[in-house]
Amino acid sequence: RVKSVAVLGTILTGCPGSPCALAQEQWPSRPMRIVVPSGSGSGSDIFARTLAQRLTERLGKQVVVENRTGAGNMIGYEFAARSPPDGYTILSAVSTLAIHPVTYKKVSYDAMRDFDPVSHTANLPNLLVVHPALPLRSVKDLIALARAQPGQIVFSSAGVGATSHMATELFMNMAKIRMSHVPYKGGGPSFQALISGEAALSFVDAITVAPHARAGRLRALGVSSVKRLAVLPKVPTIAESGYPGFEVNNW
Repeated sequence: RVKSVAVLGTILTGCPGSPCALAQEQWPSRPMRIVVPSGSGSGSDIFARTLAQRLTERLGKQVVVENRTGAGNMIGYEFAARSPPDGYTILSAVSTLAIHPVTYKKVSYDAMRDFDPVSHTANLPNLLVVHPALPLRSVKDLIALARAQPGQIVFSSAGVGATSHMATELFMNMAKIRMSHVPYKGGGPSFQALISGEAALSFVDAITVAPHARAGRLRALGVSSVKRLAVLPKVPTIAESGYPGFEVNNW
C-alpha cells in the first residue's frame, strides 16, 4: 500500500513487496490530486501547479491542485494524512511539516508515520520586506526603529510556527529587539496585511514578493539566504547586514 505522499518533486510510483506488481501496472487509473497547505499564489502553490502540469503530461491522467489552508499549514497536513492511503493523494509539503511537532503541544499527524517522503524540489529563500510607508531603507534602520519603539512594530506571519514566524523570531533574537506578532490564517492573508499596511513587515518567500519589491509596492531590506538573489541583486543578505550565520529557507 502506498500512503499519502509528502512530496516536493516527483511522485512515488512503486510500493514494497511483490504483491504490488499488479498495482504498479494499473497505477494511475484515475485522476490524482496534490494537496497544497497554503493559498493560491504562494511559493509552494506555484511549485505544485508546475508539478501537476508535468505529471498530467507524463502520466496521462489529470493531476489537480487542491488548496487546504489555515493554521500555519496544519489543516492541509491533517487533510492529507487522513486521505485514503491509495497513492492518489500527494502532499506538497514545506518546512512546517517538521516545525509543527516542536512548536505545538498536540499535532494530529505524524510526519514519519503518515507520509512517505519522495523528493526534494527546492530551497526557497525569504525576503524581509516592509511597507513603503515606513522610512526604512536597511536592516540597520529597522533595528534602530525597533529599539526606539520596543514592541510597537507589527510583523505578520502565515501562522504560529510558520517559516515566516520562525524567521522573524530568529531575527529578533539575533538583533536583540522586540516586535509584535500577528499570525494570520495562511501566507495569503499575511501578505495582504503587509500590502495594505495593516502589518509593518514580514518575511515572505521570494517568488511571492519579488515582483512587488521591484514595483515599489514593498521595500526589501534583506535576503534570508547566504547569497543574494539574482532577481534582486542590490538587496543584501541579512548575514552581510551585520548578522553572520542568519539563514532561513523554505524547503
